[in-house]
Parts: sequence; C-alpha cells; structure tokens
Amino acid sequence: EKAMYSSMIKMKHKFPLQSVPTLLPEKEYLKGLILSRSNARKQRFIFQKGSLHNSLLRLRVPKLEDEKMAKTEARSLKKKAIATFDNMLRYMNVKSHVYPTTTGLAVVTTGHAEPSLRDEIFCQLIKQTTQTPKVEWQLLGFRLIYLCLSAFMPEKASQQLLAHIALYANPDFEEKLPEPATTVEAVASHCLRLFIANRQMQEEMALVKDAGEEGKGLASSAGSQPYIRRDRSPSPLPPVKEGRSYSSETATSEAAPGSYGRSGGGRSRSRTSERLRGNTFGNKGALYRRGSGLYVTLEFVKNITKGQMTQQDDFEEEEPED
Repeated sequence: EKAMYSSMIKMKHKFPLQSVPTLLPEKEYLKGLILSRSNARKQRFIFQKGSLHNSLLRLRVPKLEDEKMAKTEARSLKKKAIATFDNMLRYMNVKSHVYPTTTGLAVVTTGHAEPSLRDEIFCQLIKQTTQTPKVEWQLLGFRLIYLCLSAFMPEKASQQLLAHIALYANPDFEEKLPEPATTVEAVASHCLRLFIANRQMQEEMALVKDAGEEGKGLASSAGSQPYIRRDRSPSPLPPVKEGRSYSSETATSEAAPGSYGRSGGGRSRSRTSERLRGNTFGNKGALYRRGSGLYVTLEFVKNITKGQMTQQDDFEEEEPED
C-alpha cells in the first residue's frame, strides 16, 4: 500500500480539471451570459462564491427515441447539476443554511441516484477546493469529497480527481492518519487512501469477471462501485469459497461496499469494522444495504463533518433465508 500511495502522490499536477474529456466547450458553457461572461470565464476552474449557471461537463443523457423527452431529460440533469452546486455551497458554509449537513447528504444522494452526474459532482468539488479563499470552506469541501467517495466513484474524471487529491494529501505515507482529521492535508490523505482502496476493488472485480461465471455479478458495478478494504491482507477481496458466488444483487448500488454474500441466501457481512486498511479511514453508515438502496446516514455525514473519519462499527451477521 505504501508503494501505491507514493505512486498516486506523483499524479499531482498531471491532470488538471481542464483535461476532463467530457468538459463542456467554453462557448457552450458561457451561453446565455452577457454581463458576467468575464467573471464566469475566470472562475470556471476555480472556487466561486455564487451559483453556477451551467454544468461544467457535457452531461450524458440516456438515448431516447422521443427527441422531446430527450431534451426534457437533458434540462432536468442540468437543473440537478446546478442545484447540487448550491448544496455544496451550503454544506461548505459559503451560503448559510440552518442544517448544512443535510445539504451534504443531498449531494451524496444525488450522485448515487444519478450516475450521469457523478463526474459532474466530483469536478464541481475539484473546482470549489481550488484557490478557496477560506481554509474552513476548503476543509469542508474535501470532507464532502470523502463522503462522495464513500458512496460512488468517478468515471471519466478519475485521473483529475486523483491528481487533485494528491496535490493536497500528505506526500509521505502514514500507517495511521491523524484522528480527528482537522486539516486539509489530513482529510485529503484519507480521501487518497479511500480512492486507492476503491480502485483496487475495481481492478479485482475486472479480474474476477475475466476468471469466469463467478465474476459476472461484480462486473456490473466495476465502473463506479466503491469498496472499503477491511483488513491488511494482500488480496482486496475475501476468498470465494466453493458454493459461494458474487451475486449481482450485492454488487450493484444496493450492496454494501466491501460486503459479500451468497445469492439465494447464506450469511453476508453488512458492516465494515473499525480497522479498515490499517485503521486509516472509517465508513460507519456509508453503506449500500442490500434491499434498501443508499445507506448514508445523516449521523455519518455529521461525523465526517467533524473530522471523525475512523469509527467503531462491528460486523453484523445476517441469518440465512429459508
């Protein structure tokens, strides 16, 4: 893990936000603006205090035969992207809100429900944590990055997110990160370790897919499903025992990152323990519970907002189904 961490740190400065392949062309991004075009152009890739007028990326809209419906869907995604940015501003205390943690939860929920917006959300977070005028705002921005990584991964903006996190993370590998995480460097280091664990799981899922039928379930979420390693073993996946297969149910957005189970019954681990890859990051509440969709609690958001990245969370065994 130390070697991988060091290699990830070297990614900083290599992939700026401007290099995202799905970036909206400048002319299209500035469309509709007259008086504020100059400011919008200057602040396109750095922190801004006001609302966005457009999405940063060209949003992927599902192919629909009905052209009118397709345009409606595109407008809906754009509105959600702009609303999500406003929720970021509220969570980061840039804009006032009575319950700012609820707006952070809203950002994570939107990313989970709308895969087409995941890259957009991460790019907005990169933007808002670049040249941020107040350390408090930037710190909360990185905590929101951690929250999002606990629920989903970027797709085409992975290199840009990794390069951005590496820029602020501690360049030296630490076996145990500071707890609570009260600095941008500490939170960014937690984000980097979480990103690495998720990436390892994605690679492992691809290997399982190539290996045979037992990997089919995992393949469905290899592009964006996060994973939290729960031990210090070299393999990021628990061994596949005879008679046990990775079901598509536990591999999709309704499964717990790091959980595994048997399709059609059996025991499955539904929670992660405190010692997550050297006790360096926690995931209490940031789970996809089988059968109930996204399971990111408000309590979890509150704890991460306080910098409590590692928390006790015991394993819970499920009884076999009849």
